[in-house]
Amino acid sequence: VGDAFLVPFLEEYGVQLTGLAIASYKVADDAIIAIRTHCRALQHLRLVNLAEVTAAALIGLFVLDQSQVRSSSTTKLPTDSLGPLSSVDLQGGVSVFDEAIVQLLSNYGRSLQSLNIHGCNQLTNRAAASIWLHGYHALKTLDISFLRKFSEAAVGKIIDCCGNLELLRIWGCTQITEQLLSGHNNINLQIV
Repeated sequence: VGDAFLVPFLEEYGVQLTGLAIASYKVADDAIIAIRTHCRALQHLRLVNLAEVTAAALIGLFVLDQSQVRSSSTTKLPTDSLGPLSSVDLQGGVSVFDEAIVQLLSNYGRSLQSLNIHGCNQLTNRAAASIWLHGYHALKTLDISFLRKFSEAAVGKIIDCCGNLELLRIWGCTQITEQLLSGHNNINLQIV
C-alpha cells in the first residue's frame, strides 16, 4: 500500500474515520497531507515505521498554524485541525523529530491519553519538555522505549508533572537508574 491507494481512499472515506493505522508501508508526504486534509474526526492515529515521510510533513500534520511549518513545499495545509486525538503511535519513525512532538502536544495535549514514541531516536529533552508542559492533562500511557537522548532528569520531570500517568514503558532506556524507578511519588504509575 502506498500513496497511490491511500490518498484516494482518504479523500473518499477520511471524513468518517475515527481511527487510522498505517505501518511499514511505502507511504510518503502526500498521504500525510491527505490525512491532514480529510481526517477531521480522528481519535486514534498510528503511523509506524514510515521511512519515506519527511519531518516537515509530520510536523505539518500536527501544527495548527501552517506558517510554523518550515518546508520547501508549496502545498498549502488546511487550517482546520485533526480530530480530538486521544492516542498517537509514532513508533520507529525516522522522521519524528522534536518539533513534531512539540506541535502534537502543544495542539492536542489536552485530549491525548496515549503516546508511543518508542524508538524515535532523534528525540531529545526538548520533546520530553513538551510532554511535561503540554501532555500532563490527560496522558495515561507513554512509551519512550529506547529513547536514550531523554535524560533521567527529563523522565523524572515527566513522571512528576503527568499526574494521570498510569503506564510508562522505558525498555532500552539505559540512562534510567534505580533511583528514578524507586524514587518517584506517583503511586499509581507502573514502569515497565
